Amino acid sequence: MFEKLNHVVRRYEEITQKLSSGSLGVKELQGLSKEESQLKDIVTAYQNYQNTKSQITSNKGLLAEENDEAMKELIKNDLKELEEKLQKSEQDLKLLLIPRDPLDEKTDIGPMIDEASAKRVESWIEEAKQKGAIVLCGGKRKNNFIEPTVLTQVTPEMKVCSEEIFGPVVNLIPFKKIEDVYWEINQLPYGLQAGIFTNDLQAVFHAFETLDVGGVIVNEVPTYRADPMPYGGRKDSGLGREGVRYAIEEFTERKVLVFNLRRP
Repeated sequence: MFEKLNHVVRRYEEITQKLSSGSLGVKELQGLSKEESQLKDIVTAYQNYQNTKSQITSNKGLLAEENDEAMKELIKNDLKELEEKLQKSEQDLKLLLIPRDPLDEKTDIGPMIDEASAKRVESWIEEAKQKGAIVLCGGKRKNNFIEPTVLTQVTPEMKVCSEEIFGPVVNLIPFKKIEDVYWEINQLPYGLQAGIFTNDLQAVFHAFETLDVGGVIVNEVPTYRADPMPYGGRKDSGLGREGVRYAIEEFTERKVLVFNLRRP
């Protein structure tokens, strides 16, 4: 869901820039104006949500910091407003939830690699629901396609929290102390990447030093990667690193030549 929202925000900014350029034809002006009005409410709600104090993402899901009751209520209200705007944005959600060809540039969410994988994700969602989780968005499967799913009221024993789901599922988990979040993450047998949303550099470096993961991504979801970076995880998330330089090193077998330059 949050990757889609980032895409919506970028599209909204692109539209507003074009509209302010004053060099559009009548048809394009009408089309962009209509699209701007459709996206404005959801972008405003998303920006309100992003302005709350520290929010953390990781393989365990999206977590919102609750330092005191006022902050707790603020985050609760922002999340509620965002959920309402998402539900009202039928056109945007319709585009998001329709299975699309991965080769189509307009595709945001494609199918799982096979139906068995889709059924596994579906079963984990169902297990979470049976144990008390609430589905805010998505949660259904059609063949290989899993709707982008947002869950609340999840607990550590649920597979959606304790295993690597490798599917379009995110958990909303409130917390009071950031140290408790780091401890919970480090107890997992996995450690690919984590994402922290904050403008506090001290919090960034503290997360980097504390989290037992392969990478910490600031102000972006933890699935971010770029080819030049050493992408990989710790613990059961794998050995070694991907990336052009690092992949070449992994596939390189070193051979040693030693000279004894002293005379025999």
